[in-house]
Amino acid sequence: MTSGSILVVDEDIESLNSIEAALQDTGGPILRARSGSMALQLATECDELAVLLIAASMSSMSGFECAERLRECPRFSTTPIVFVTNTTVDPRGFRGSQHGVVDHILSPVDPLELRSKISALLGRGVQLEPHADPDQVQFAKLEKSAKAFTHEVGNLLNNMYLQAQLLERLMLKEGAGADPSKRARLQLIMGEMQRLTTLLTEFQGPWPGLELRH
Repeated sequence: MTSGSILVVDEDIESLNSIEAALQDTGGPILRARSGSMALQLATECDELAVLLIAASMSSMSGFECAERLRECPRFSTTPIVFVTNTTVDPRGFRGSQHGVVDHILSPVDPLELRSKISALLGRGVQLEPHADPDQVQFAKLEKSAKAFTHEVGNLLNNMYLQAQLLERLMLKEGAGADPSKRARLQLIMGEMQRLTTLLTEFQGPWPGLELRH
């Protein structure tokens, strides 16, 4: 079997497919295993493995046990291991380091992040889609989040305006007998909503004066 392969171990077929698709352009052959035992069998047929990408949580054999057993083979004693995990806790911090885990990535995986990590381990630098500008990729993500944010805030402000208008009509019906404190509070609320509307409008624009902190 071809040397320098990337071995991906995950019992979730959808996860396997997405990982394989993300790593197509990294250059090395990709081997798939749907269990720890299958991974051990594939490993015995390889002269060399460039990277081991292992799901931390599997039912028949955990990723930790799989990593430990692969490490027992001298050929893979220094092969970098990356865990695929569904927790935000870095597995290196509690059990991963003792099994030679050098990095981890959250599931479901982000293709760009995965290619970046694996390419760095392969010593080839970050591999991007043809003609893809990293800044444009990050800006697109930011723009998508900003649009979702402004949409939700806009809906909230619309609901607040409707409620304020209803209160205003009720107080007009009360006429001179309306509580002055209620009028003052309503004016304050309307003023705050106007301020939020102005900020939201500026946020949706070119964002003049925005300072990014590194």
